[in-house]
Amino acid sequence: MTGNAEGQSSIDRAIDRFVECQARHGQPPPGDPISDEDLATVADAISPLRFPDELLAVWARFQGEKGGLAAGYRLLPAKYGLEAWQMGKERLIWPLCLFPIAYESHHFVWIELQDDFDLGGGAIWKGCYGYLDVTQIAPTLADLINAIVDSWDAGIIFPSSPGSEGLIQDDDRWLRLTSQRFGPPRAIDISKRYIWPRRWKRLSGLEDGVPFPPGAITRIGDLASSPDWQAGRPVVVEGEVRTLMAGPGSRCVVDDGTGTLEVWVPADLPEFADSDHPGPTQVELVRSSGAARESDIRSLQVDLTGLVRGGSLEAAQEAVTEFMAGFDMTEAEATAVSVRWSGKSE
Repeated sequence: MTGNAEGQSSIDRAIDRFVECQARHGQPPPGDPISDEDLATVADAISPLRFPDELLAVWARFQGEKGGLAAGYRLLPAKYGLEAWQMGKERLIWPLCLFPIAYESHHFVWIELQDDFDLGGGAIWKGCYGYLDVTQIAPTLADLINAIVDSWDAGIIFPSSPGSEGLIQDDDRWLRLTSQRFGPPRAIDISKRYIWPRRWKRLSGLEDGVPFPPGAITRIGDLASSPDWQAGRPVVVEGEVRTLMAGPGSRCVVDDGTGTLEVWVPADLPEFADSDHPGPTQVELVRSSGAARESDIRSLQVDLTGLVRGGSLEAAQEAVTEFMAGFDMTEAEATAVSVRWSGKSE
């Protein structure tokens, strides 16, 4: 935390400005500070990750507050933020290094966590549960609070009616203000874990092919009832893999005992061909059209065998040509996003 000449940190100054702003605009005062017991509980639950000092400074003054920082930024008490974080951890819905600090109507605000080896946390992100993009809205919590205070004073944020706790935010003016201060919003598609910032991968335990947690695995037999699968969002399956066709990438079938799934693995996932890893394979994938099924390929193989054995080589060649003319090898039931190994031996 950066201090001024009197030794007060930037986050403490921002908190003071916010408390004064709320009083000035007739808003309820912030809630109570976090108790030592609750702080110990949430800190232990996220260990070895750590909360940034700025968040601890806010919690030392207040947690959930009645008036709301701004529309869409109503602070969560730490224990409720922990519940949401643990929900995300079970299925890796979002990076583990993003901790929910505010929530309103399916929209979360997260702060980046850190650990003993990486003190670079503190950036503020916002996104909607069930949507893929998260957007960085401020580089620090102090920056966000100062922008909110200035927005109140500029009439960008205001009560929906006199004396109401409901707030309205002029989104266009808010975006102009934050873009001028922090630059254009930075968005990341969290469904594509391979494009996550390196620190997100490391702090979420996904670096160097670390297996997905058991709670993130969906059984193939349950895909039909999976909201993520039906919506085209990534899911993770785990099972035995067999290759159907070779090529620039590879077309395969994953079998987990509850069902089978045809998967196209793009050529930019070379680790898929690595056979040195024991145990089942975990494939993170998204649903696709599935134009040509394994049964189509097996049927062609049977037909070709009969034609060749009967001496009809020309007819066999015509059958292959006709089949391939209408067959896109990449159009399997699903497309792989990433591949790793469970680490379980047979």
